[in-house]
Amino acid sequence: MSQETKNKLSEIIKDKYKNDKEYVERVRKAHLGIPMHENTRKALLAANTGRKFSDETKLKISKANGKIVLQFDLNGNFLKEYHSASEAAKDINMTTASVIN
Repeated sequence: MSQETKNKLSEIIKDKYKNDKEYVERVRKAHLGIPMHENTRKALLAANTGRKFSDETKLKISKANGKIVLQFDLNGNFLKEYHSASEAAKDINMTTASVIN
């Protein structure tokens, strides 16, 4: 099989499975727990060092990883919902540790 044919097949497969969430999840689980080679780790570290995320991306990461924090007044009335402790801390001008404890 020629290199050109291999490249065409590769592109077809990439396009077919790019938006298939089940396939992506199966591949993710298949690689879960497999240690990376030291060179791979260094390359990923170098590629991501100094990377800046947009505010939208930061919010998405916060929603995915954070725990929802609910704010109530002293009478038990609901005031506001936050996606993470750090978001709540920034909004009320306190430290994250103060919100967690």
